Amino acid sequence: METYEATVALPMAHVMAATAGLRGKLRRQILGEETLVLADWTTFQVCGPVEEFGADGGVVYRYRATVQCHSWSDFLHSITAPV
Repeated sequence: METYEATVALPMAHVMAATAGLRGKLRRQILGEETLVLADWTTFQVCGPVEEFGADGGVVYRYRATVQCHSWSDFLHSITAPV
C-alpha cells in the first residue's frame, strides 16, 4: 500500500474548497504516475488550515491531504472467486 500526499494554499480558510482541490490534485498525481493503483478514498484525510505568509507577504491557509492506494494486483488477489 502506498500513501500519496498533496498540499494546497488558499487566500482564505475554506475547508470545502481545499478538500475539492486536494482530491483533484491527488487524482491527477495518481493517474500521472502511470502505475496501476486504486485509491482507497475511505482513507482520505485533510489536515489544516495552517496559516503561513505567502510570496507576496499576505496570509495564506495551507491544507494537506493524504490517501492510501492499493496496487491493482493486490486488489485482484483479494477477490475470491465464487465456488
